[in-house]
Amino acid sequence: MSRLRRGSQPCMSGSDVRGDGDLLETLKEVAVALKRAGVRFALGGGYAAYARGGPSSEHDVDFVLRERDVSAALTACTDAGLEPVRAPEDWLVKVYHGGRQVDLIFRMNGRPVTDDVLDRADDMEVQSVLMPVLDAADLVVGKLLSFDAHNCDFGGALGTVRALREQVDWPAVRERVAGSPYAVAFLVLAELLDIVPPAGKEETTWPVRRMRQPDPGDKPGQEDQEIREDREDREDREDREDKEDKEDKEARAGSEGGEAVPSPISAAI
Repeated sequence: MSRLRRGSQPCMSGSDVRGDGDLLETLKEVAVALKRAGVRFALGGGYAAYARGGPSSEHDVDFVLRERDVSAALTACTDAGLEPVRAPEDWLVKVYHGGRQVDLIFRMNGRPVTDDVLDRADDMEVQSVLMPVLDAADLVVGKLLSFDAHNCDFGGALGTVRALREQVDWPAVRERVAGSPYAVAFLVLAELLDIVPPAGKEETTWPVRRMRQPDPGDKPGQEDQEIREDREDREDREDREDKEDKEDKEARAGSEGGEAVPSPISAAI
């Protein structure tokens, strides 16, 4: 493994920080290097949300991997021309590519990255490179558990959650973040803004769709057809519920006004 440099980080100019295209190129370089080295990983952070339809990241690239694979990952990155730097944090290491930062994270929110976390990742194409992308629920949990008394700005997270909401297993998210009052507060706000489904109503109103790569056996357009069918089923269900609510209200209004509401049997007679 290449010797890690200590001290100041490489200088990052404003164009380096803002250049989404440059960061995407760095993302691809690291992903390909890790794949060639046989290191298990998943794309995380802002670019995992980007791959799933969210906004792009403007700061750095995050990958998650097991702690025992860090040495092999650093060797792969060094061989690919990246510069490793020893980070002061004890849950990640950093590498730089042309001044652009890449975080290799082996503990998320104090919990180690495990095989289960990597198994839940979905293989997706990111800028033409196929790579594992962190599960949407794991992304949301990681974001919500990062909130604390000194970091409680919900603005960015609301946009990310809005983009990912139909890919997320919300009952599982609620269970996993129940111990954090900040995460719970975020979910309450997101409910009030109609961004996430109310607790207990996820199954009937918010079907969870895991994004997937087309199967070789799929017919052309099969995935699009499945999405359309899901949307049509949901719209039909909502129409039925609205109709039933309207009929209930009319029945109650007629009863309160003293007007008899004929039963289906008497109407038939």
